[in-house]
Amino acid sequence: MALDRRNSLAAPILPAVVLVLTACGSSGGTSGAGTPSAGTAPAAASTAPAATPAESPSSGVVPSPSTLSAENGTDVRACRDGTCEIVVRGKVEVPLDRRFGFTEFTVTFVPPNRTQFFGGDPVNGNLRGHVDGTGELNANDISVRIVTISDSGAVLRFSPR
Repeated sequence: MALDRRNSLAAPILPAVVLVLTACGSSGGTSGAGTPSAGTAPAAASTAPAATPAESPSSGVVPSPSTLSAENGTDVRACRDGTCEIVVRGKVEVPLDRRFGFTEFTVTFVPPNRTQFFGGDPVNGNLRGHVDGTGELNANDISVRIVTISDSGAVLRFSPR
């Protein structure tokens, strides 16, 4: 599922994505079952199980961390203009230009296959979400595709929308 706040709050596109919008200053999240906890906007979630490498060879999950490479390596500064491909192996602050609608944009890789997103947006409300496996996040004027993922990191491709 992807988020496009220009047209709607959440529109299902990929089955393994959960996004939650929270208003500025609110604390929110989801319970372990994927249901919104008190104080959050409703989350759109899939009940489909996440694919494993054995179930779906084309899922983008790769077994070896040595296979992770990206055009810009781990240089998050290459993403400022919204066009980059980086490897994320933990929590990184991506310094996107403010024209993409975020005052801050954080990506966190959580083993074995989750990529979490936080986008500070004082106009539309903060973005919080995650993608399990490969998929795409579309928010404000930026698109982030999880190209490849392993148990040690993810390759992300950023592009303007």
